[in-house]
Amino acid sequence: MVQKGDTFSLMKDAHDAVQRHVLDNGESFKTTKSDQKRYIIMCKDDKCKFRIQVTNIKKTGPTVTILESYSCRPTVHYKNKKVHSVSYLIKHYCAAIIDNPRITATQIQSNERLNYNNNVSY
Repeated sequence: MVQKGDTFSLMKDAHDAVQRHVLDNGESFKTTKSDQKRYIIMCKDDKCKFRIQVTNIKKTGPTVTILESYSCRPTVHYKNKKVHSVSYLIKHYCAAIIDNPRITATQIQSNERLNYNNNVSY
């Protein structure tokens, strides 16, 4: 769960945490700015107030400076394709694969569908 004021050691870690926060909640987003100084995402619906901004502050490092909640209807995110779905799944299941190298794609699909409402194609 990402909260306003959270700090990260690297901007890449902030990207990953923000994306996981949004995608784990079954929402969608679009990236409006992404560089070494800031990372800003917004809802795909232009009328929605959702926004997360991470700013790279010299003293503390990348910090969540703006966190606005969604104000759109849930149907905006219905059947949302997960952003960078392969990298999302790798991060989600790295520990599971290390613990059980024999885990199947069907088991991963089932877990994603049941726990995160994410229908992943084979």
